[in-house]
Amino acid sequence: MMGRHRHRYRHNSRLIARHPRVSKTLTRTKLVRDCAGGSIVEFTLVFPIFILVALGTVDVGLMLSEWAQANTATYVGAHRAIVSDPVAPNLNAFFNNTIVGGMGLPCADPVTGDATGNCPTFAPIVCTSTACTPNTYGDLNLNNFDDIYKPMRQVFGCSQVPTEACRLERANVTITYQREANLNNLGFNEANGFPMTVTVSITGLTHQFYFLDGLVRFFWRRY
Repeated sequence: MMGRHRHRYRHNSRLIARHPRVSKTLTRTKLVRDCAGGSIVEFTLVFPIFILVALGTVDVGLMLSEWAQANTATYVGAHRAIVSDPVAPNLNAFFNNTIVGGMGLPCADPVTGDATGNCPTFAPIVCTSTACTPNTYGDLNLNNFDDIYKPMRQVFGCSQVPTEACRLERANVTITYQREANLNNLGFNEANGFPMTVTVSITGLTHQFYFLDGLVRFFWRRY
């Protein structure tokens, strides 16, 4: 009886010793195949990307809208600059004395082909809200500059008072005048108008990313 009891005890002890290994194997397999909580993991991974794309799309749309505003403002400014007095005031005298006074005169001698001086040119005159460079045709006339700047402000929803705060500031506007040789390609001086190229440009106008900037700052400080 004692021998049998020991034999059964040893047999049972072997079964008990093997049971934990079987239990660990079953637990690992169950964890691998268990899908509970998978949706939460997927949501945690996808949601930040979705928010980034959605808010980024809004920010890009606002940026493109502001770019369109700036493009419209330059068109309005160029139209006003053509029909307004030049920001460099002495350009009026140049056109009255040289262009209008020499109307229809040949630009070159028909025999020798040498320039006659009837079709003068000048390098680009770049005028900002502070000065015209070079100042060959006079220093900046701020009143003439504001006549061009005021309607550009209205495109951004601002008043026509140049000193009031606006998204578009005076410092962002540049007006360039250039007289090129033989603009009509006919070999004689222009017969009418102000034969020159007038360019109005906007520089230094930055865009504030409302959502992306906040997200970048949040994660930058966090990590």
